[in-house]
Amino acid sequence: MSLPFVAARMYRGGSFAAGPAAPVADTGVSEQDILDMGPVWWFDADRAYVEEGSGDPVETDGDNVTAWLDKSGNDRDFIGHQAGYYPHWYEADSNANDKPYVEFAYDRMRWQADDDYTTPMTFYWALADITTAQNAKEYYNGTKAISTAHHASAWPNGFYSNFGADGSNYYGTIQSTTPHILQYAATGSAVHLRVNGGAGEGVESSFGDPETNTLVSDTNYLTIDQPNAYMYEFLAIPNYTHEQDDVFSYLGDKYGITVSEVS
Repeated sequence: MSLPFVAARMYRGGSFAAGPAAPVADTGVSEQDILDMGPVWWFDADRAYVEEGSGDPVETDGDNVTAWLDKSGNDRDFIGHQAGYYPHWYEADSNANDKPYVEFAYDRMRWQADDDYTTPMTFYWALADITTAQNAKEYYNGTKAISTAHHASAWPNGFYSNFGADGSNYYGTIQSTTPHILQYAATGSAVHLRVNGGAGEGVESSFGDPETNTLVSDTNYLTIDQPNAYMYEFLAIPNYTHEQDDVFSYLGDKYGITVSEVS
């Protein structure tokens, strides 16, 4: 689908429901279009998908997030597994068209593998960093940054987003206190990073070749482990050949982020 790439605009979307979905703004990209790409995970901070301790939807700013429900239809919910390290939910962020977000402040959630996974993934995050410049550099310098990783005692492999060996090459590009769309894409043994579309920068995968890394059923976890971020949305698509422009357009219009055509 050929799409216009547009500047920020106001858009207030509703909760996802089965059946035909309304397009986001005027790009013509709907939630159903994203579902047709076969996402393996899809997390949206809309309160319909976020639960607090009692198992009910979140209601109040600052509620603990104990479960983040998978919107992909695969029932791969992320669970807050460690008391004291639950993220927190907030109803609206004026920097993202008054959209809800989940705040991570050295918090973590995970999903236990229900099968063996070896397919290279393309990850998308709509998020904003909430750190100072100094902390952000530490955040991208060998810590687990925007880490979506195979969880084991030493984090040895899996789908891991570590931006360069020391992070310094990508610090200036990624760190932003305003919303942005971050893509981490694995194709074969190569890894590419894009911010708001455009060209992909080659990055190192510090935990090995994404084509040969695996998640093993019942023993490994896919983990969100972030020091400081407002996360609006996260999804993973199990290939590199989907309509990447459509994903950027969908998220860009939803959160008021200007995007560029993938090149």
